[in-house]
Amino acid sequence: GGRIVRLPALQRWMADRPPWARALLPGRDVHVWLPRAYDERPSARFRALYVHDGQNAMDAQTSWTRR
Repeated sequence: GGRIVRLPALQRWMADRPPWARALLPGRDVHVWLPRAYDERPSARFRALYVHDGQNAMDAQTSWTRR
């Protein structure tokens, strides 16, 4: 169980970058899977797994390999 939430691209982070960085590093949304207990125990700490370039690991439609 659990749910996935989408955090919109961090525009503030991008505003602090020089123009060349904003052009080369566009903002990206972040998708976070929250375990079922996250809402039941808001003060609890949960382990984290970070998957960089996750579209290749999670969504075949956005993966360049289409797998």
